[in-house]
Amino acid sequence: MKLIVISNPEKLKDEEKFIPQLLDHGLEYFHLRKPNWTENLVADFLNKIPGQYHNKIIIHGNWDLMNDFNLAGIHIRETDKNLISGWKYNLHSIAVHELDELYQLDNNVKYALLSPVFNSISKKDVKAAFNLAALKERFSKSKSRIPVYALGGVNPENISKAKEIGFDGVAVLGFIWNTFRQTDSEEALKNFKKLQAVCQ
Repeated sequence: MKLIVISNPEKLKDEEKFIPQLLDHGLEYFHLRKPNWTENLVADFLNKIPGQYHNKIIIHGNWDLMNDFNLAGIHIRETDKNLISGWKYNLHSIAVHELDELYQLDNNVKYALLSPVFNSISKKDVKAAFNLAALKERFSKSKSRIPVYALGGVNPENISKAKEIGFDGVAVLGFIWNTFRQTDSEEALKNFKKLQAVCQ
């Protein structure tokens, strides 16, 4: 089962030093999502990360930075599909919030992030939006043309449930960054390794 990590939406002290650690320990892709940042702020942030890691970073928004950095690709929302007709950059992944949308996607992305699957860790007011039994039944009857990753509330305890339902991977945010914010990068890295162990 695949595992990706999405950035905390706000600035965290020394997070740009922690991202290479995650990638050095086997993280395949890191999603950089800073929705309230200007393009210049995101560019400054990327410049603080050594260039050899850039080809493992997926950017959310500020897509023109693909011209300046050797990034792996862009992530879009389902509602952005009409904006990227003839898009010259590598379309990597897409966010989906309705199950039926999964079955309408072209297979021109590496994976879709379906959310929220479990109760959010980082946003206490965001609850799971899907009946897990219904998800399992739908996936068993009709497989999406592209891999589907569970996003929202993912932790070591519910990854096995995501596997059982039929997800191809998981995307993690709160389980990593809450620990990073409250303790340090060493403890956050331990949490990442816990996730990795369950995903294998």
